[in-house]
Amino acid sequence: MIFFGGRAMDLYLRWLTLLVFFCIGMNNVWCVEKYAVLVGVSRYASLPQNRQLSGSANDVKLMQSVLKNAGFDAQHVQILADGVDAASPPTRLGILAALHNVSLKALSGDFVYLHFSGHGSQQPMDSFDLKNHETDGLDEIFLPSDIGRWDGKTATVRNAIIDNEFDREIMAIRKRGAFVWAVFDTCHAGTLSRGTSRGAAATARLNTDFGGERSREVTPQELGVPAVLLAHSQRNHRGATTSEKKQKSAIDGATNLGGFVGFYAAQSDQTTTETSFKIGDEKLTHGVFSLHLAQVLISFPKASYRQISQHLLNRYAAQNRFFPTPLFEGNGLDAPAFAVSEVPEATGQQQWRLQRTANGELDIPAGALHQIHPGAVFSVLSHPSATEKEFLSYLRAEKISALATQLIPIDYQKHAAIKSDAIPDGAYVRLVEPGAMASIQVVLPSPIRNEVLRKAIAQLTQVPAQGLQIRWVTAAQKTMADLQLVSKNERVCVQALGGNGCVSTSAWLPIRSDPQMLAQNLHEQAQSIARAQNVLRLAETFPSNEVLDKFTTTMQIQAKGSAEKLLVTQPNWPSFKAGDKLFFLLENKHTRSVDASLLFLDSAFRITSVFPYQQGEVNRIEPQGKQEIVLELTADTLGVERLIAILAEAQPHATMQDFSFLAQSASVVSSHSKVRGDLSSEPSDLHALFSKAGFDLSSQRGGKSALTSGRNAIRIFSWIVK
Repeated sequence: MIFFGGRAMDLYLRWLTLLVFFCIGMNNVWCVEKYAVLVGVSRYASLPQNRQLSGSANDVKLMQSVLKNAGFDAQHVQILADGVDAASPPTRLGILAALHNVSLKALSGDFVYLHFSGHGSQQPMDSFDLKNHETDGLDEIFLPSDIGRWDGKTATVRNAIIDNEFDREIMAIRKRGAFVWAVFDTCHAGTLSRGTSRGAAATARLNTDFGGERSREVTPQELGVPAVLLAHSQRNHRGATTSEKKQKSAIDGATNLGGFVGFYAAQSDQTTTETSFKIGDEKLTHGVFSLHLAQVLISFPKASYRQISQHLLNRYAAQNRFFPTPLFEGNGLDAPAFAVSEVPEATGQQQWRLQRTANGELDIPAGALHQIHPGAVFSVLSHPSATEKEFLSYLRAEKISALATQLIPIDYQKHAAIKSDAIPDGAYVRLVEPGAMASIQVVLPSPIRNEVLRKAIAQLTQVPAQGLQIRWVTAAQKTMADLQLVSKNERVCVQALGGNGCVSTSAWLPIRSDPQMLAQNLHEQAQSIARAQNVLRLAETFPSNEVLDKFTTTMQIQAKGSAEKLLVTQPNWPSFKAGDKLFFLLENKHTRSVDASLLFLDSAFRITSVFPYQQGEVNRIEPQGKQEIVLELTADTLGVERLIAILAEAQPHATMQDFSFLAQSASVVSSHSKVRGDLSSEPSDLHALFSKAGFDLSSQRGGKSALTSGRNAIRIFSWIVK
């Protein structure tokens, strides 16, 4: 034991105090902690023998080993499971208490892993819960070991843990600044911790190719829920609320919010299974999803969450598992697994699973809207988390449509091309070079009398040509101009040629005494408009389809002060007023799930994602599912506004397609934008803004692309705000 004198003790205490403040204030990696809650429910006292499970306890034991390898301290891992030594009972109160305990301990920068294995089910939504937003009228529930039966007086299954309760507990942890990874290996898991689209609670048919599998579902009727009540709840609530409202209400007002990733073994209308696996010399029962997840984590310890999801889908594909479809969401999908770091701003490496058509062509489900341009180069990799040194070959973009690209083998950097049939099935391609981007011309006013504006334009014209080229030209120099610079009353604005982009007062930039700031803001404004125009052009030239005609999108108007909704028909351009509300109802009458992205384009050409609300949120609408999005019109922008709906048929063993990355905030046209440095000496900062702005349209001008095949659709709704 070490004894301190008075002076030494005083110095020690001061040092300790400084260390604590350093850990809290600076989020230092030496001070962060990793916490976990592992829940496995196998035995249910109130359920018959054929509903008892065997694999949940094994899932917990397996994840214990995975977490130990990942550096988790056993003292920070809470285990609630039956059949696991020293574990607590997985009761309702025990599970919620464990989650609450983590929310009290976790600090900013900490990491929290949550794993739930057991039965899932559904129950009618609480009609009096105003914070409940279920578009199918059903709450997804997790069944703890003390699950009871339906209680008509309380209108709930006794002791069930409702999806909204998981939402609340996870958000409490995130509000502490901790990163949360939640895994649900249970039936109807797809909405157990999120407020997004629900499909119908269909009874799913299990794949019978896997003998001895047991479903992790208990039907609502088995829990005593009256069938007539289920039907009534679905009929009265379907499509009545928005996921955006729920997501936004959970996030608004939160500061220092930690990141989130959610892995779900099945969508909300699907069941998942457990089965016996031969592991070494033993035959053990595991949840199919949990076992594959553990194997991926052990095999690829440095993979990101997105790469892990791709590995999981590959394993399902290799076993011909077309049911269920695992679901993955979150704003931290590109962070390394178990990382104790902030959510990355970038979306990480762009990569896609390679698809081989019937005639041997190589395709990927990504195109111009994904920022792929003519001449783009891709490396071929055997698995999602392979390093660039493990490449097999290189491919080049041959044909590009809005949402698909055809690739061909090429010689690249002294590496010879290989034949297409030599590329293994299930391979991935990773973007190496995005290809050549389009050039945008902005016509300058003449003459330019303001000295500050003249100096700003001089800086703009001297920026070296990199990435998307924005050329500032005089009327005499223009060839095919896209935009124009308008100057009026000591203000300046970039607008579409012949457009009305400067109708909004927020679009005008004051000509201040700092030419560098003005030049920066003009660059950002031009980038914003160019980006929006190219998205709009792709949408307007996108070919029609047949398959997604079964996915309907309707528009309704509710005038300010009125309770009545009226159907709005297109292609007429209706006129609305500030304070009116627009309702967009998405209905998936297709037999397959559809990934939907809704982008709002205002009259100042700013793009806002309205569905999904945040990048990484689930935007998949299941068969027979509905989703309603509400837009309230304001006087911030007047003139022509649009809603662009990008629809993509969900493909087997593929992650969701989400185009919310195309959104650009209103700050890009603000005169108070932060100056990033001298334009002539640091052009890379500016051109980093343009790296996402160019979209090639050449492949669309010749008519319908062979790569579209009716699996994608883009729809536009236009109106005028007066």
